[in-house]
Amino acid sequence: MSSTPTKSSPPSSLAPPSPPPPPPSTLNIVMLYMTLLGIGAIGGYGAFHVLFHERCHQIMHATETRHKASREELRKKYVSALEGQRQCMSDTSIKTELHQLQGKLEAQNVLADKHHDLLSKQEDTMSQLTSATQEKDRLSQTLDATYQELERVQQSLKDMTRNVHELSVQKIKLESSLNKQVDALKQQANDQLLELRQVREEMGRCEHWSPIFQRQFLQAKDYLQTRSYQSCRMEFGKGPFQIEFALRLPDKPEESSILSVELFPLEELPHTIHVFLSLIHMHMYDGTTFFASNRAQIEGGSPDYTQDPNKSIKLKERYTKFGFLPSSDEHENSDNNNHNNARGVLGINEYSTSFPHKEYTLGLSGRDQAGPGFFVNMVDNSSSKAPLDNKGDNLHVEPAIGKITKGHGVLKRIQRIPKKSDGYQLEQMVLIESVRLIDKEKEENEAPKTSKEQRRKAKSTMKNNGMGRKTNE
Repeated sequence: MSSTPTKSSPPSSLAPPSPPPPPPSTLNIVMLYMTLLGIGAIGGYGAFHVLFHERCHQIMHATETRHKASREELRKKYVSALEGQRQCMSDTSIKTELHQLQGKLEAQNVLADKHHDLLSKQEDTMSQLTSATQEKDRLSQTLDATYQELERVQQSLKDMTRNVHELSVQKIKLESSLNKQVDALKQQANDQLLELRQVREEMGRCEHWSPIFQRQFLQAKDYLQTRSYQSCRMEFGKGPFQIEFALRLPDKPEESSILSVELFPLEELPHTIHVFLSLIHMHMYDGTTFFASNRAQIEGGSPDYTQDPNKSIKLKERYTKFGFLPSSDEHENSDNNNHNNARGVLGINEYSTSFPHKEYTLGLSGRDQAGPGFFVNMVDNSSSKAPLDNKGDNLHVEPAIGKITKGHGVLKRIQRIPKKSDGYQLEQMVLIESVRLIDKEKEENEAPKTSKEQRRKAKSTMKNNGMGRKTNE
């Protein structure tokens, strides 16, 4: 075998020197350090993993050993408990005791529930008690305030009682004085009325009035109107006056029919309205009737026409007693022949041209002396019932005193009642149950006085309203 010749290396003494290795760079150093750190971390993690796995294995083994021991111990206890239970179940006394214990346990549970309910009720009761206590405190405060207010009211009541007593004494004195004044006025009016009647009778016998006689009569008329105005204001107020009639019609006798009248102003007809209200106040129209009717008017209110003859006798006695009608002797000697009243209740007949006999107005019957009977105008009777202007005065006239404000249908029902043979009187009279003054308005604060100055003012007021003597009279 041949060998390939090789070149022989030159002798070391002849070879050039090798250059020095280059210094490592910074990047290489960093890479080196990083490599070493990675190798160290991997090695550390591997060692930690091996050690942790070994430790976990030891812990799990110890835990499993304890678990097995516990299971064995529990099994033994369970077996022992089952054995004890079998022994207990086999023993009758133990069963009985067990049942008793079970019953007690159930009873204890029931008692526990009741106890819980009682506790709840106790809480509610305590809450209610607290509320009641608060309410009691509030009521106590209210009661104290009420007691204080009661004491104040009692004191006020004592003061009021004392004041009422004083006012009662003053009222008694005032009423006594007022009654005396009213009686005096009535007596003066009655005296003047008698005098005026005598004058009228004398006038009836005379064909012509003398100027002196006429002047005396007009003075007496003014005086009577003034007295009537004052008396009416004191007794019934200033008006306007509302009158209500309660009637019983034959077609419906079981029910009451109402007729309302508003009187004309007191200043216009003072004497007539005063007498009419006085008759109403004394119930002189209660029990009378509407007894006659025709197309023009309906007549009623006379004491001569009632459903009971004894009622007529008693009414006439009362009219005579109170001086509204003359006695029987005077009645027989009277020349007045009025259909409704043989003698009227008015001292003079008054008439206001402002209030004529229009449809649905109320008037007093009798041209010479009117009343107590009255009539309702069912048509306009202004012309037929106008003053006769006999001898220059308005004495011979029937006064219109008010207007019907309610009950027009009632009046028409009265007109439809069949008439007697004379064609005027009703076959069945309509009973007037009652006549009363409603909405009576008195001047409470106006004390009655009869001084000359007040009489002068009242007379002047009436003259300004056309009540007194006029210049053309």
